[in-house]
Amino acid sequence: MMASIFQKLYKLIPVSIVSVSLLFAGFLGGCKSPVPSETAAILSQIDSLQLVLSAQNNKLTKLIELDTDSLITILSDYQLYASNTDPFATARNESIENAKKVLQSFESMQQELLTGIQSQKVQLDQVYQLVEQSPADSLKHQKMIETQKVLTEELYHKNAYYLNRINAQLLLIEQLTN
Repeated sequence: MMASIFQKLYKLIPVSIVSVSLLFAGFLGGCKSPVPSETAAILSQIDSLQLVLSAQNNKLTKLIELDTDSLITILSDYQLYASNTDPFATARNESIENAKKVLQSFESMQQELLTGIQSQKVQLDQVYQLVEQSPADSLKHQKMIETQKVLTEELYHKNAYYLNRINAQLLLIEQLTN
């Protein structure tokens, strides 16, 4: 009888240890401090800046896929076959020359624009990790995010300028060829 009671207790001890361990682990997991709201706001701002850069990167990539050499050839061909008796021939030729220059400058700027986006993304990732790892210094992190906002905004405007110029030249080509 004593042996059967001991065997029952012996079987319950490992189960009790496992149960207490799981209960304790659950308690510790529940005590994990949530991300402070300031940190969450900064991380959200970084995510927003990342989205802006991703959208710019997608637009830029689509325009880079265009064959600018063939577009320049189309413009040159149109310029050769344009009528000189047209009263708007001079203005049209100037527009075509300007379009060719813009397309040629875009070819040389493509890599610089893409590199700028990738570099800014890396910087934002580093700031994100830093904020995520040490959420205590919100003033320092707020200054860092403000700097990143300015840099991202400058990059956005630079890219938007080129994207708009290229789109304007594509519209010109469309107008000339229709």
